Amino acid sequence: MWKYIATPIIGAIIGYVTNWIAVKMLFRPRKEVRVFGKRLPFTPGVIPRGQGRLARAVGNVVETQLLTPEYMGEKLLSEESEKEFKSHVQTWIDIQKESEDTLHSAAVKIVEEEKVDDFAASVEEDLTDFLSEKVIAMEPGKLIIDKIVQEAQSKLADSMFGMMLGGSFIEKIAGQIQEGIDAYIAENARGYIEKEVVAASEELQAKPIPEVTGFFEEKGIYDPEFLWGLYKRIIEEKLPALLSSLKLSVVVEERINAMKVEEVEELVLSIMSKELGAIVNLGAVIGLILGLVNVLIFMI
Repeated sequence: MWKYIATPIIGAIIGYVTNWIAVKMLFRPRKEVRVFGKRLPFTPGVIPRGQGRLARAVGNVVETQLLTPEYMGEKLLSEESEKEFKSHVQTWIDIQKESEDTLHSAAVKIVEEEKVDDFAASVEEDLTDFLSEKVIAMEPGKLIIDKIVQEAQSKLADSMFGMMLGGSFIEKIAGQIQEGIDAYIAENARGYIEKEVVAASEELQAKPIPEVTGFFEEKGIYDPEFLWGLYKRIIEEKLPALLSSLKLSVVVEERINAMKVEEVEELVLSIMSKELGAIVNLGAVIGLILGLVNVLIFMI
């Protein structure tokens, strides 16, 4: 009688212990064991031995199946995302309207003042160079002289003085004057433009945030609908390239490879503890069933 009772129980215990050992061998031993210079089989455990393969597999899944451009684009451009985006933008605009900061002091709260000043100086210099080049390229000397010659010829056309000077003489003098104007502008334009650009920059930086906010609202820039359209266009056009440049598979792979075996074990268990526990319990159930089958066979 005890034989019939003990057989299923022993089978359940064997199944439970066997699967428990198998689960533990996924992670242990954490280092290979050598005897007489020979590595013992199944050391280290499956996870420590295959950490590199696990890292590559997880990284590949994350990049090609989870965080794909299509999935991320769908989530980032969903109706819910649109509502949240516009709500946050409007809240931010309302906060700016109540701010007591100037544009400069607000920027200093975000980054160091030295960096703000360096950025402003860089923008001023680039804008000065751009405007100077455009002014010189317009050939203002020629524009001025052409107008003067046109007026002079018109006024002197029917006069004796105009007949004496002749058109060629006026054009020759005009050419010399134009060269002088162009040379003067080329030499001094940048200085004048820089002075005005710096003054305008300082004036802009000193403006209160509410005034700047009002200006951008009036121009339609600080508008949730406009900013959502800009955000949407950037996501649609740039998201695939952005995700590709992030190299998510490489990032995930490097992160998992850098983890200690204990950390990898904790990560896997945090995800699959219930499933691994079910495997162990299943071993007990299968052992019990096999034990009952043996009892039936003996009874027959």
